[in-house]
Amino acid sequence: LRMAKEKSDALDVCGDGGCLKVILEEGVGEDTPQAGDSVQLEYYININGQLIDSSEGVFEFDLGMEPSDAIRGWEKAIPTMKEKETAVVTCAPSYAFGEQGAPPKIPPNATLECELKLLSWVNKGKEREKLAEKYTPTDAPEEQVYDEYKKSIETPENTENTAKDLDVNTTNPKPPEIFKLDDPCIRKMTS
Repeated sequence: LRMAKEKSDALDVCGDGGCLKVILEEGVGEDTPQAGDSVQLEYYININGQLIDSSEGVFEFDLGMEPSDAIRGWEKAIPTMKEKETAVVTCAPSYAFGEQGAPPKIPPNATLECELKLLSWVNKGKEREKLAEKYTPTDAPEEQVYDEYKKSIETPENTENTAKDLDVNTTNPKPPEIFKLDDPCIRKMTS
């Protein structure tokens, strides 16, 4: 863990002195992660000069989601970080594990010094939009296929044609409860 050179350079993330951030290596770009994003980072946690925990690789969690897989101080500091930024975030007990600590590694009322390197993040909302644009009718999710099928049987002309072809009740047609994309009927319908 590299210690922050000057505490006077620290950003008071929460405005109460409980979560301080000192940048060790500047990040790239101007964007920062927001609540709901899936963030990937590496971390090292130090108490009183002793390394007590590390990510040993990439640690990933959803920012701002309850319950969180990260401590409160990280939830506050990470939205101020840019991609590839490395910072030491000092978390008072109220922004870490509080009065109870997290035995056996973290004693009660411990102040944590955490070196965080923000590797990247994924905006899940934008990713969902991209995926939705990418789908064609033949590789659409099951819910979409079901919705399209349901709409197709609700129109009078399709209901009559389907009824004639399949000899089914036209007064109350009901789609099957479950669809599978590998079902030959669904493949035929979507092609």
